[in-house]
Amino acid sequence: AVTALADRAEEVVALRAAKGKTIGDDAAGSLTDIGVELERVKALIEPPAPPEDTSSDDAARILLARIAHDQGVTIS
Repeated sequence: AVTALADRAEEVVALRAAKGKTIGDDAAGSLTDIGVELERVKALIEPPAPPEDTSSDDAARILLARIAHDQGVTIS
């Protein structure tokens, strides 16, 4: 059904372009809405993004806390 819709939309755009016209705002809005919904479907089947590596941030925090402690600085 989606392929048929895309094929038909392509035909309509080509026919209107041959007449020097573009598709109407309502049709363009509907196609945009469909595209948004298809992106939602695509997101459902994509693997989740790997978690962000924060190990270097954690190591930096530990190092800075140690330096602050050694210098007598209190961190709250």
